Amino acid sequence: MPSSLGDGVIGHGAIVRILESALGNPAPCYLLFGQSDLGKHFVAERFVRLLLGLSADDAHWKAHPDLKVLEPEEGKNAVSVEQVRELREKVSLRPMRSLRNVTYIPYADRLNESGNNALLKMIEEPPADAVFVLVAEDASRIPSTVKSRSVTLPFSLVPGKEIEDALVAQGQSVEQAALLAKAARGRPAMALGAQGQKTPGYFFIRRLLDAPNLGARLVILDEVGQVCESSEDISSAWREILNYGMQELATTWTQKPLESTILASGIIAAWRQVGTAVSPRLMLDAAAVKLSADLPRILPKHFSSYLPQALPAILN
Repeated sequence: MPSSLGDGVIGHGAIVRILESALGNPAPCYLLFGQSDLGKHFVAERFVRLLLGLSADDAHWKAHPDLKVLEPEEGKNAVSVEQVRELREKVSLRPMRSLRNVTYIPYADRLNESGNNALLKMIEEPPADAVFVLVAEDASRIPSTVKSRSVTLPFSLVPGKEIEDALVAQGQSVEQAALLAKAARGRPAMALGAQGQKTPGYFFIRRLLDAPNLGARLVILDEVGQVCESSEDISSAWREILNYGMQELATTWTQKPLESTILASGIIAAWRQVGTAVSPRLMLDAAAVKLSADLPRILPKHFSSYLPQALPAILN
């Protein structure tokens, strides 16, 4: 193979070894689960490619005739039972090009009860050449009957030093890698996103702090707003981007505690407006205005004098 399953994967060495050893004789079903930004989709998709006999980096893998991808239809949050039943008919066919039919379900925790029951029937008596690869964040939403028939692979947080070393190997400076690894808090995909694999709008805290004036800060927040408002699920996009903002604050508290406190307050206020008639962007704009004001004049009204010294102790 031109590339191995573990290329580019940060952490999760035991899971990678299990999946690599299974390529020659895979089990009928695999369930990869864990919280967001750990890399489970990245690993699952490389595994799927290799099961199909492709390179682990193949860019056109979703066009393979022996691959079935089951995910929510456009505009919907859940996979319908009709989709699962249609899948069952396709899985029963013989593979056309590969040695096996592979079904990839990237959001297995979004199946409703009927969909789970239909999936269970396929997993209980799968065709000899069928492999199912399921990914989920909330494993509690996967029925125990499905779990018991799957090879379950839980993804956990990755040590910060391991993330840091991987970033340095990819060309980051030691200092920047350390900052990104600390902000990621065990989530490799978050650290990789900060390098540019996610849209820049997701990483706005340090840019706001370094911006020279209010106008520059509002331009940055306009970028954040565009990222969220252009998403299919606007509320989820806002929650995700605000979560990234809070994670990024972990790298700025000790250097700029007062300014970071203002931004944290703005993010909390913005979070409360998600899903309401008031745009979260307004709360972030208000924080940018406060951030651009005369801090020595406005902050003593709101914060005690020992707060800058107390914050590092609170955070550590």
